[in-house]
Amino acid sequence: MNNKGKVMTVGYNALKMKKLLEVDRFLHGTYEDVKEKVGCEDTALEMVFQTYVMKEKILQNAYVHLT
Repeated sequence: MNNKGKVMTVGYNALKMKKLLEVDRFLHGTYEDVKEKVGCEDTALEMVFQTYVMKEKILQNAYVHLT
């Protein structure tokens, strides 16, 4: 929720994900592992977003506020 009590919607944005990876070493390492397995940077970014950012409130907040 934001400061007015409304639920924030978080949408995928590749540029925001790249910025988040710059400050979060765990996500960056995970992204590198996924990218190596799937062979596609864009797919790996979106997979990490869906798997980690969307499921962890603290990562959602970082995605919204740090990027």
